[in-house]
Amino acid sequence: MPADTTIDTALDEALALHQAGSLAEAEGRYRALLSLAPELSQARHLLGVLRHQTGDTSGGARLIKAAILQSPDEPVYHGNLSTLLIALADPLAEAVAARSLVLAPGYADGLINRATARLHRGAIHEAVDDFRVLIRQSPGDMALYDRLANALDAAGDFRGALSWRRRLACAVPDSSQCEADLASSLMMSGDAGGARRHLVRGNTLAPSAAILFRAAHIQNRVPTDADEIAAGRQRLFDFLDRAETENPEVANPAREIGVTNFNFTYHDVNNRDLARRIGAFHLQAAPDLAWTAPHCRRRPSPGKRIRVAIVSVFLGSHTIGKLFGAVLARLPRDRFEVVAGSHAKPGDAAWVAHMRGADAQVVLSHDLAEARRQLATIEADILLYLDIGMDPFTYFLAFSRLAPVQAVCVGHPDTTGIPTIDYFLTSRGSEPADWREHYTERAVLLDEFPFFYNRPRPVGDLPGREDLGLPEKATVYTCPQTLFKMHPDHDDVFLEILRRDPKGVLMLIKSAQPLETERIRARLNRAGPDVADRVHFQPRMNGFEYLGFVGAADLLVETFGFAGGNSTYEALSTGTPILAYAGKHMRSRVTMDLLTMIGLGDCVATSREEFITSAVELANDTERRRETRRHVPEASPMLFERQSAVDELADFLDRAVDAARAGAWLEAGPSSHQ
Repeated sequence: MPADTTIDTALDEALALHQAGSLAEAEGRYRALLSLAPELSQARHLLGVLRHQTGDTSGGARLIKAAILQSPDEPVYHGNLSTLLIALADPLAEAVAARSLVLAPGYADGLINRATARLHRGAIHEAVDDFRVLIRQSPGDMALYDRLANALDAAGDFRGALSWRRRLACAVPDSSQCEADLASSLMMSGDAGGARRHLVRGNTLAPSAAILFRAAHIQNRVPTDADEIAAGRQRLFDFLDRAETENPEVANPAREIGVTNFNFTYHDVNNRDLARRIGAFHLQAAPDLAWTAPHCRRRPSPGKRIRVAIVSVFLGSHTIGKLFGAVLARLPRDRFEVVAGSHAKPGDAAWVAHMRGADAQVVLSHDLAEARRQLATIEADILLYLDIGMDPFTYFLAFSRLAPVQAVCVGHPDTTGIPTIDYFLTSRGSEPADWREHYTERAVLLDEFPFFYNRPRPVGDLPGREDLGLPEKATVYTCPQTLFKMHPDHDDVFLEILRRDPKGVLMLIKSAQPLETERIRARLNRAGPDVADRVHFQPRMNGFEYLGFVGAADLLVETFGFAGGNSTYEALSTGTPILAYAGKHMRSRVTMDLLTMIGLGDCVATSREEFITSAVELANDTERRRETRRHVPEASPMLFERQSAVDELADFLDRAVDAARAGAWLEAGPSSHQ
């Protein structure tokens, strides 16, 4: 810095360079200023902002914290620190944003950051309220419309989100991003056709391989018929054929694409080749996805406890948390050091408990690159994803090599198509004879699913039929699965059950999206107008009401292409008999495996006719149902809280890491044969 330049002038010049995008030169100026005037908190704060902009968010946060120690009453410092802490998924972000509002009530950036931090910790409705307040204060700030819509999406209010996105699209009529956001809300509300139209329009405004992929990939979760499924799959295959020759590029697929193969899992077909081709497209379009942690270039070291990282964004009061959450605390600590990785949900007591079950916790950033760095610093010997396919974040994260060995549990029961996932953990009893044709990973067939499911504890008398508005004198068949598990090819099975049981009614549960409920209703009316009036849709219920709903049924009938998991455990805890189906894929045979394990293999059908006949017989055989209700409590030790499942998972982790230490892999096949 020239000797005749004052500190204030030098700071102004450095800030001008910073604002002009000359970040390297601006950083040099800030550091020179701090060497001359260490007390200059403005320079330290701005340097922290700059470090965040260049990718060093952690370093930037440390600099701004130091600036706050020097000048604790600067609201902008607190506002910018909360921005960085949000990026780092630091639970202190909300408190820091709140402090900025104490220092400057009404400070817009502080309000925005407090709302965003609340959204990330799961206080979704508080975040929605915050964004509504902000919009009332600044009705012309279109960016707030988008933030409110995102919060409403997170709250499941897709219609509300759609309303705000439409307002934004009217205000900014030629924005490709607005069109893409409208498509997302339409898709989540059950209108894939409308979503596709907006994506096509967005591509005309700003051509993008990411938008074209999403337009080809998009599917209704609840299709109108089987032809719609076939046409949608063919549309995607056609896109992938073109992409192989056109070599498209996508700068940030996690943000620009942001979808998984979730819907294809419910089509009742083998998805291995499709998943592999989608994975290859992502790597072709965005080769940076295949990032490798430095420690993965060497083999795991022998002679120490195995460090296992267990990752899921659903480790709370979600099916994944219920199936796997207790596993983290129960892996033997003489052999394993367990690190849990998940997005922050401190308001979810189950999330807190499951994370505390690990030896160490990593609260993952919502930024993919930062999360990769966080997991890389663990230097895990093996990384176990509990699920891949339900959430875009872990799907795209899984393309990185973050441990020498990487595996996925059956939390989402379909192959990933991701080449960096080495093993898929499944159950021998649930796999069909051609299981080798279903996986891109090495499938390891455990003797039982690696679940540790805590038996639901009674909390009082469950509501009965009268309480829930169920018909008192009818034979009640219930299928409590989400409606997108109902494949149109199997609608006639449920309708035929009603034809053969004149007293029978079929109880389904409404979707959160009215369009999906109406689509199922229309399908059933077309396929069985003579009995469709005996299909009833129950309003959505809380957990206590749901258990009463299942417990009040005469028989729970499973969907054919995708079986229950959590719902199976819940139903068995009430004693209600379940009729399962031995389908074509593991995901349609989970309940079959669990029933067989507890001695109820006679409640499994192997053909459509057998399913129909067995359903009517079992639902109307009072003594047999009584016997089943007596049997389930006796069989509970064989179903709930099984340490043997955790022990078998531990054996797999041991053997997989031992093989990697020797430069080898375990063979696909039954675990007990390896």
